Amino acid sequence: MSLLVSPLANLIGDGHAVDSDEYLDFFEIDENTYPRTYLFLKAQRTILESIQQQIAKLKASKDINLDFVEYLTESLLYSIFGEVFDRAKSLIPTIRKFIDNIDHQNNQVHGMKSNQNRSNNFPSNISISEPVEVQKICQKLLSCAIALSRVFSVIACSLPTKTPDGEDITPEINYTPDINEVLVVCRICEEYVPLSLIESHSKNCAKACESEIRIMSLDDRIEKLQQSIIKIILKPIWPGNKDSCINVLLPMFHVVMLLDKALKAKTSSILDAQVLSVIMTSLHQIKIRIDNQNIESMLAKARELINEKLKVCTTKTDATYILNMIHSQNQQKVSPIIEVTIADFELIKAISSGAYARVFLGMKKKTGDIYAIKVIPKSSLSQKNQIQRILTEKDILLQNENPYIVNFCMFFNDTKRIIFIIITSFSLLNIIY
Repeated sequence: MSLLVSPLANLIGDGHAVDSDEYLDFFEIDENTYPRTYLFLKAQRTILESIQQQIAKLKASKDINLDFVEYLTESLLYSIFGEVFDRAKSLIPTIRKFIDNIDHQNNQVHGMKSNQNRSNNFPSNISISEPVEVQKICQKLLSCAIALSRVFSVIACSLPTKTPDGEDITPEINYTPDINEVLVVCRICEEYVPLSLIESHSKNCAKACESEIRIMSLDDRIEKLQQSIIKIILKPIWPGNKDSCINVLLPMFHVVMLLDKALKAKTSSILDAQVLSVIMTSLHQIKIRIDNQNIESMLAKARELINEKLKVCTTKTDATYILNMIHSQNQQKVSPIIEVTIADFELIKAISSGAYARVFLGMKKKTGDIYAIKVIPKSSLSQKNQIQRILTEKDILLQNENPYIVNFCMFFNDTKRIIFIIITSFSLLNIIY
């Protein structure tokens, strides 16, 4: 099997060493990678089939209950290509626990035989051969599961947080503001910023916020593409026939694993952008050697999404760097507030209560701003027309601005409630100015 050191492996810091004799590098591939991987998978399937035959033979000859071991074996044998590797990884703790139970039973039997030799009260015809045979089968099954789970293990390596020399990659630039300089609150990150820097801060804070929202949307699209590939392309039982496995299944599973790595990139540092760049290069190396428009379009879509995420990650990293430059005097990392929860507000008092909602006077804990908070229990919205009414109300508040009516500010929900954050025009002017 072609085992090379990938660019990603070089980015991995202390505690994430990669054994080049154990892992298949799925970032750098050559023309022999997929054929060798197919032969490896074929060998593992042969081992599982032999385990299945051993179980059947043991059950027939000695009437041993091996239903659980048989279930574990079949769950691997009959998995589809897109799920077998995750399933193998998830079964490892279960198989190990089962082996430990067998060891415990063997120890008990050995102890009982030892007592029998001393007291002659224990039957002399007890056999411990069956647990030993079952244990051998389970050990073989465990080895097979570990081998399958480790084929693409390098993809799951954690991203580094530091450079190889152990220093943070973000340089610190000292900035000492005038002690008498006026500080204002940024309404995006809700941090105090010197008035002289508010324009630059607001511009980059907005960029970072927009980038974060775009990344969330891209991650959702990447995840949906992953699931589509698994359900549509990777649905045959593994490893499939040789041509299909080498030319379609392995390349598309390669795509799925690279997309999974892209989803785990936190897009918070230059190293994350480097990882996305490596993934992008790897996607361009993948070639589908059959004429299938559906598969080609999925591969093209994967490249497009990763390329877009790489661009957004670069924009966010640049904006965050400038923000941290501005705030470096107090060693404070600044990031836009993307998700707001009811815990960010303090409820002062109830203003009104209606048939399906209650309105509270609330204050933002961090800034002290006053809002009207409309809380609607989801249990009161069981009928479809009521849900539509809430969405219509939100749209109306978004579309209209008038100094004599309230203005929509935020909308979010949790497991039990839908929450509107509403602000008066007068308060809105106070916040802006």
